[in-house]
Amino acid sequence: MKSIIIKVIVAVGILGLLVATPLLADMGGGSSGGGSGMNTGGMSGPSSGSMQRVPGMMDVSDMHTVSTGSTSSGGVKLELKPVSFEKGQLKIKFKANTHAENLARHNLMEQAMLIYSGNEIKPVKADRMGGHHAGGTIIFEVGGNPEHFKIVIKGIPGVEERMYEW
Repeated sequence: MKSIIIKVIVAVGILGLLVATPLLADMGGGSSGGGSGMNTGGMSGPSSGSMQRVPGMMDVSDMHTVSTGSTSSGGVKLELKPVSFEKGQLKIKFKANTHAENLARHNLMEQAMLIYSGNEIKPVKADRMGGHHAGGTIIFEVGGNPEHFKIVIKGIPGVEERMYEW
């Protein structure tokens, strides 16, 4: 009898995984780009509400998550992913994780810079970080339609100057 119950529990668990795996993939779960193996909580792939491609408008739907740093030796792991470009605003999602640093002392409004076509632009908005785990959005006003761009973030422990390029 015990054997039958265990087999039923195992079968239900396997069935649950088979059903849940495609659902997680649709929600953007799974590992992020850059081989970090970390679940990015929906940062890895287009969202269900992604924009239609408009000719002449930057398409961020295929842009991957870029990760720098690590949580070892007092460092900070910081991941960025472009999520939308609408009405001249480039929106970037970020996730920061550390085991030693209080992230509240860092201000992405001052430490982040968008670089494209010879322009260097500070964010117009950036969510504040705090504690050991933080996430949010950085918004840049973009006066054009960059095909390629970089974001540089300076002064976060572990990697003094972080470069994210798409």
